[in-house]
Amino acid sequence: MAAQSRKVQSKKRLRGNVRMQQIPSGIQRARHYWAILKRHFAYYSLFDKRSFWQGIVAGIARAPLNVASIFVTGLFVDSVVSYYTNQDSWNFVWFLVPIPVAYLIILFLLSRAVRVLDALYTIALTRLRNDSIVQSRRDVAEKFHKLNSQEVDKEEVKDLLTKFDTFWVANAANFYSRIAAVGEFLVSIVMSFIALYSISPVISWLVILVPLPEILSIFRNNRKHAKYVDDVAPLMLERNYYFSSLTDPRSFSERKINGVFRALISRYQHTAELVAGGYKKVLIAGEKEIVVANIFDNILLVILKVFALMMGIVNKMVIGSIIAMLGYIDSLYRNAFELQRNLIAMFDELTFVEYLYEFQDTKGFADDRIKGKHLKKGIPKITLDKATFSYNDGRKKILDAVDLEIHPGEKVMILGKDGTGKSSLLSVLAGLYELDSGEIRMNTTPLPKLARGQIKIKMSVVPEDFARYYMTLKENVILGDPRKEFNASLYKKALEITGLGKWAKENAIDEDNTILGNFFEGSVAISSGHWQRIAIARAIYRNRDVFLLDQPFTYIDGQSIEEILPKLMKFIGKRTLIWISEQTHHETLMDSVYELKEYKLHKKRK
Repeated sequence: MAAQSRKVQSKKRLRGNVRMQQIPSGIQRARHYWAILKRHFAYYSLFDKRSFWQGIVAGIARAPLNVASIFVTGLFVDSVVSYYTNQDSWNFVWFLVPIPVAYLIILFLLSRAVRVLDALYTIALTRLRNDSIVQSRRDVAEKFHKLNSQEVDKEEVKDLLTKFDTFWVANAANFYSRIAAVGEFLVSIVMSFIALYSISPVISWLVILVPLPEILSIFRNNRKHAKYVDDVAPLMLERNYYFSSLTDPRSFSERKINGVFRALISRYQHTAELVAGGYKKVLIAGEKEIVVANIFDNILLVILKVFALMMGIVNKMVIGSIIAMLGYIDSLYRNAFELQRNLIAMFDELTFVEYLYEFQDTKGFADDRIKGKHLKKGIPKITLDKATFSYNDGRKKILDAVDLEIHPGEKVMILGKDGTGKSSLLSVLAGLYELDSGEIRMNTTPLPKLARGQIKIKMSVVPEDFARYYMTLKENVILGDPRKEFNASLYKKALEITGLGKWAKENAIDEDNTILGNFFEGSVAISSGHWQRIAIARAIYRNRDVFLLDQPFTYIDGQSIEEILPKLMKFIGKRTLIWISEQTHHETLMDSVYELKEYKLHKKRK
């Protein structure tokens, strides 16, 4: 029953996904894609301008050389026939070269020149592809960092990240290849068309029209594929999540011992089969249609070539000219087909390429706060005035008209059961979510009127779901802005308060060289308790005016808590502490204690 339910839900997600941005049809749609084209051209060229233009020029320069090879091939054939009777030669500086040999040398030089251009194009493409992988992912990470939890939680943002990682890199590189290819095909078409038009205008126009049936089939099926990718994005996200869960070393023991593996692999298999099954259906049906159209195209092409051959025989054209004419027909057909196919592919790839720019254009609620107010030095007063907040567009209420004043240096504990919204309250105070109504102020300034980053510079946070960075102990603790000068005394203080310094010595862990975790070669696995100590040490080293602790001792044993807590309280001193907890053991250390219950803060004591 559970499997059947998951299947129904997955199919609903597959049918129900809608693009973030519905693009109008007609002229507006053309303008939209033209804007994406210009934006992508500018963005992709920034990776390596020299390689970008080198690849395009090298690609286009191949066209005249390829067409010239057709022309010289015709001359070569005629020269071979003529040589039996005339035995003409070209007089080079010191020796005579038979004309067929001279043409053969020219063909060789043309082919080597094309090979050199191929190499230049491939080198440029390789450089750009590698640079685009690194830089585009960096740009995505930068943008992701600038968002708030409110945006990161949205399904459309997760969908765009999945689409970017799955489709953008490959399609962006393909799109660049097509820019060079389209220029090459255009030059080849013009040169082949002129050469063939001088022989037969009718044949030259017909050859250009021959690829249309196959091109139309490709266009229709590419549209189906793009639509499928758009619809299936939620399932891709689900599939990727289950695979990550199956290969996460941190949860290996639970999967191994508790039998979780079979359930996860079943879910992965189910979602992966839905994704793959759709691909098979779309691609196989499309391939059948395209093959039929291709056979029809080539029948028309053969008929045209037979007609051209008969025309050449009737007009008593020399064999070299007939071969050149057939070569021009092949060249014109091939390049007309490839031009149309690449233009269609470019149009389709713009759909995939757009995912990055849609993500980059995601608006955060704090994006317009660059010119906001700046907080003065010192510990701020924090005020909640009728603060109301809910998740998922109002579907899950967390706070309902909550009032709260936290004076500078006050120690506040907020208690509550699981799921009451304690961590959410902390996230709201940290400016990661926007209130539905009401106001949060630092001193007298509402958060929305503060300049971007002003909240962050006042706070040190130990989140409930703390990060585990597979780096050295020192790197983990001082992790932050690399432009900030290392503070050796503060670092030692953080290790002393959390007991990490003593622990590292006892376990022969080199603070500067031993990689923590169980991911990289030579790394050392450590307990969740020590990871949590590292998170506390990181907050200490950050050393801000307001400390937000969200259940900071969940994984640390009782005796160690009694050793760490007095030192931590002494370090925080006269600065503000907001401590989220489910336990009342240490509430006597607090100035104020509140309980979050039924969307309200109830004061227990002061």
